[in-house]
Amino acid sequence: VTAVWLRYAGAAAYGAPGERFEIAADHLLYLDCRGSGSPTLVLEAGMGSDSATWSPVHDELARITRTCAYDRTGRGRSDSGSAGDLAGMSNELAALLATAGEPAPYVVVGHSLGAVIGRVHATLHPDDVAGLVLVDGFDPDIFDERVVPLLGPIRDQYVDQTADIWRLIGSVEGIDVEASRAQLAAAETAGLPIEAIVAPRID
Repeated sequence: VTAVWLRYAGAAAYGAPGERFEIAADHLLYLDCRGSGSPTLVLEAGMGSDSATWSPVHDELARITRTCAYDRTGRGRSDSGSAGDLAGMSNELAALLATAGEPAPYVVVGHSLGAVIGRVHATLHPDDVAGLVLVDGFDPDIFDERVVPLLGPIRDQYVDQTADIWRLIGSVEGIDVEASRAQLAAAETAGLPIEAIVAPRID
């Protein structure tokens, strides 16, 4: 998915200048950090994507402050397997940053599925996260709460569509959907600086 998107965007091939770090016995995750400054930007890719998806903007962001992209378990240059659920993804990210010696505070920049991973991470590791940037975020809980009640006769169609997306995420990322939905429902980011970026839609 990432390689196809990069070719379509005309971006140069990702050179993979990062390193793999052991976060548990015989389990390694890939991390690519560049630049200097604080807080550190942590780039969280969308469903099925990896650190290479950030290559068109990674160097530009690193001119501003320390910027880290990584591959989740099962993605890119990290080991295969599953983190289990959103909380597992968050805890693996925390272990990776600690092992690599990348100090907090972090601003998590999450694209699509990465947005909910970022929200759960900010909930589980509040002392480490200074803010969130949600890029075209997948936020089904907010949609269910604020939009679904307004849909009237097409409500069931959209509820089914959201369930289909969760099933796809579970299949692609290898995570427990019900546990992840419960963790997202419990996410609490009140008082945390959040910036939402949404691409314009062209019909």
